Amino acid sequence: MAAAPATLEQALSITVQGSDGHPNGAAQPGRVHTGQFASALSADSQQFVAIIASSLNTPPIAAHEDLAIQEFLSTLPDGGGQHLSELMKQGFREAHRAIRGEIETGGPAETEGVAMLALLTRDKYATLGLVGPDRAYLMRANRLTQLTRDQRVAKARSRRKQDIESQSEQGDSSPVQLLGEQDRLDSRSPAIFEITLLPEDRLGLLSRGVLEIFSEDRILAALDAGPHQGGEMLTTSLVRAGGAPMLAAVLQVAPIREAPVYVPASTTQARPWWPIALLLVTLAVIAAGVYLLTL
Repeated sequence: MAAAPATLEQALSITVQGSDGHPNGAAQPGRVHTGQFASALSADSQQFVAIIASSLNTPPIAAHEDLAIQEFLSTLPDGGGQHLSELMKQGFREAHRAIRGEIETGGPAETEGVAMLALLTRDKYATLGLVGPDRAYLMRANRLTQLTRDQRVAKARSRRKQDIESQSEQGDSSPVQLLGEQDRLDSRSPAIFEITLLPEDRLGLLSRGVLEIFSEDRILAALDAGPHQGGEMLTTSLVRAGGAPMLAAVLQVAPIREAPVYVPASTTQARPWWPIALLLVTLAVIAAGVYLLTL
């Protein structure tokens, strides 16, 4: 992935389009949130957030998904002075704490946690946080790059779905538990990834269900379609009863185009010539008088 030039200071704007993956009113797991956020200490910065959260419980617990997003968002207004990675970790900690509290006070004995993938941007800088089997992709110069590393999801107290268990056997990374599954959020969770954005970049946050069906070629084609079509291309007509969450958030980066400001050209008014001519005549008369007196 190409690094951004150090001299890039052009302001960027981000168009955010999310798809909740629930066409036709189907009751499928997962929640998506996308939009701007503001903080007092970064009032002059362009800041965006995108989150996909899905309960891997059977059946999914929608309240845990909503709680994860709400608690993450609650940390953003006070975090203007923090680095994006610290703000990301704080948001995951609060989401984990809230879900864990719900499980301990009223949840079933064997409750699965919540997978979450989040993106924060501030001007040209972006940070991703991940707990679970989802992925984030970057399309730059018509090439697709996976921004996140795949995580192995540890087996929880109850038996997880076969596709998650088989994924746990792959890769050489340490397994992670989902939000709410352990007493304290592990230092490996969330995994943090950072990137410097360039104009014309497109980003896709994709859930496990989308990844099971879409090849990277199809993901590239969907991102190339732009934010308004990409989310629908990645989720429409792919909902399966009892299947994995079908969630997508697509973002497009563009330079902020400032309208040119018209400044009238300054004009210099012509000075009248007659005062100068009168002065010259007066000087000539004085000089003539002085000459005559010296004769």
